[in-house]
Amino acid sequence: MFKRFLARRPSHLRGSPAVEIDSVIYAGGRYYTVILLEVVNKPGVASRIIDEVARRGINIVKITTPYMVTGDRGHLLLVLENCDDSCAEGLKREFEGMRDVVLRVEATSGMDVFLFPKLGGLKLLGDKSLVLTQGMAAEALRQGVK
Repeated sequence: MFKRFLARRPSHLRGSPAVEIDSVIYAGGRYYTVILLEVVNKPGVASRIIDEVARRGINIVKITTPYMVTGDRGHLLLVLENCDDSCAEGLKREFEGMRDVVLRVEATSGMDVFLFPKLGGLKLLGDKSLVLTQGMAAEALRQGVK
């Protein structure tokens, strides 16, 4: 699901990140977990998800709906602090058990920097910067050589 989720991008942004989250989070020697949930679009769903995370004593660093919710389904993306692999697996199992509201769950954790530049742009000390992936740079070179 992450691959499909990350592959969605407007044609004018081809090669740029598809996830619009305006945060840079440094794990600083602690585990962080990112959980992507496909959920039923109805009142109280986000509250149930948040309550389960809080019940386990886990801090939510970021929660967002990564793109516009349409129809009867939507997505929630959670970034959780001090949540290692076993914590992530436990939450994933719990969310998978909420079959009435959770349709799909993906979770990943690690002790790395999570970088979520909005539309490939990043603010550094007030100056606008452009984040280029290796693939984007290679494509730019290919287009320039033509």
